[in-house]
Amino acid sequence: EKRDRNRQMVQNNIAERNKTQAEVEERQAKIDGMVQSMSIKDKELREKESESKEKQTKIHEHKGRIRELLEESQDIKKLNLIFAQMNEELKEQTQLLHNQLAVHTDQL
Repeated sequence: EKRDRNRQMVQNNIAERNKTQAEVEERQAKIDGMVQSMSIKDKELREKESESKEKQTKIHEHKGRIRELLEESQDIKKLNLIFAQMNEELKEQTQLLHNQLAVHTDQL
């Protein structure tokens, strides 16, 4: 009877150990899955961060180009004003030449 109880206790201990081992393996599998999932998410975040940096670099480049274009636009506006003034002066000189030509023609 004592042997039976001892045998039963040993079997119970083995069963408990096997149950505990199965629980440990199940928890480890869950942890491994979580670690793998976190690793994938970390990789995705790094890729998105890299894409974001590239986009910010492009935005910075575009802003620089826009600034250059605005400066060129201002230069063009200044040149247009200069050309408009020169055009007015040419009109006045042309009118003076027409007047002088008319006077000379009348004299002839």
